[in-house]
Amino acid sequence: MINKIKSWLILAMLSMIVIVPCVVIAEIIYTSNDESATIAAQNTFTDAFNPINGGLRPPRFSGLFNISISGDTSFGTVTMQRSFDGGSNWFDVQNWQTVVETSLTDNEPTSTYRIGFKTGDYTGVGTPTCRMSN
Repeated sequence: MINKIKSWLILAMLSMIVIVPCVVIAEIIYTSNDESATIAAQNTFTDAFNPINGGLRPPRFSGLFNISISGDTSFGTVTMQRSFDGGSNWFDVQNWQTVVETSLTDNEPTSTYRIGFKTGDYTGVGTPTCRMSN
């Protein structure tokens, strides 16, 4: 009988043990990562935009970003350019002659982008708003 009581006491004590799960919460702070400008002249571009940081600290290393060109559709040819050296040299990536909503992915940490009118590509009519964000 004493052994049964001891067993019962041990089981009762074990059932009182509470396991508290440990949860680690990492703080992620989101800040907007976007570059936007209304362009109304040739040889004019947005400031450089780097899609890697994405506005998250710590960086999320996702190079997915949105591209938006809005406004009057008769503005001319808007060109997106990419630089690998901090803006010393720019290379054409894509161009548009109308409003657009699209996205692009670039996971290269040194890449920067800009959007605007190259010399001779602005018609003088309309002022598109060019925006890149993630």
